[in-house]
Amino acid sequence: MTRPLDICICTYRRADPLAAALASLGRQTGAFPGFRVIVVDNDDTPSARPVALAARKAGLALHYAHHPGANVSRARNRALDLADGDWIAFFDDDQAADPGWLSALWAARNGADAVLGPVEATYAAHHPAWMRRHAPHSTRAVERRGRIMTGYSGNVLFHRNAAAFLDLRFLEALGRSGGEDHEFFDMAARHGARIVFARSAIAREPVPEPRARFAWLWRRRLRVGRTHGDVRIDRGAARPVLFAKAGAKAALCLIVAAGFGAVNRGHAAMWALRGAVHLGAMGAALRPQALRLSRASGTGAGVLRAQDGCDTADLAPVGQGGAFSRRAKP
Repeated sequence: MTRPLDICICTYRRADPLAAALASLGRQTGAFPGFRVIVVDNDDTPSARPVALAARKAGLALHYAHHPGANVSRARNRALDLADGDWIAFFDDDQAADPGWLSALWAARNGADAVLGPVEATYAAHHPAWMRRHAPHSTRAVERRGRIMTGYSGNVLFHRNAAAFLDLRFLEALGRSGGEDHEFFDMAARHGARIVFARSAIAREPVPEPRARFAWLWRRRLRVGRTHGDVRIDRGAARPVLFAKAGAKAALCLIVAAGFGAVNRGHAAMWALRGAVHLGAMGAALRPQALRLSRASGTGAGVLRAQDGCDTADLAPVGQGGAFSRRAKP
């Protein structure tokens, strides 16, 4: 018999933010089932272990696993293997959940296979005014033709036994560059997953100094576009057509950005960032990454064993429950 819910957090050298994230999960209010938190530490050494154990001593039901490699896809897949909940939530290690976050996600299921919540960026007073006004670091679901066709891992709940998610794994090829979560939910949507958006299920994410710069946002948008292009090509899109469409959209965005440049810096920046996404897609059309060849053929390597801070009894049901019988889609 499985538990109702596992909340998975993959972490890499973020002790203080992780402690805040775990504390916010312990302050949840409203109607939701009992849950366990799974922390997968992707650092070469078990640097997150003291934080995880402190949260468990404070009363949070928590399982800690050290899974080195500095590849977030491998960490996410490890979390999937360790989870035995009917529902799985992913939450980032640098976020804090509002008290009603989990109850809002849970209430929004209503026949859906996955529920996304907004990630609201929080800025310091000295950060650029246009950035504080337009919040380019925030994340929300995007509908196309009445459907949400992709998602993100920072604030999501999904039904692990839904047909679209049953055998799905995160691509290790994207585990260092990013975009693995968008590809994961894109694949699920294409396999029929119904994804909905819960506006009140808010996760808040402070913007650190290195990210509060246009250059960082530009590079991130290029990477997002690159992943989008790779996924489109992997799904059968013609490279010349993708290049032409992305080029036209990029040109339009950059022309509009230039027009706003002299009168409204914020609008100019946001249009330029939209253009960067299309430029990234153009790069993928020129030199695509073979995603399909990179998808793992199994659920992971190695033998499931007790990790520091966990006992064998806690881990035994995972192996007995068939977690390792789930195979990735070809």
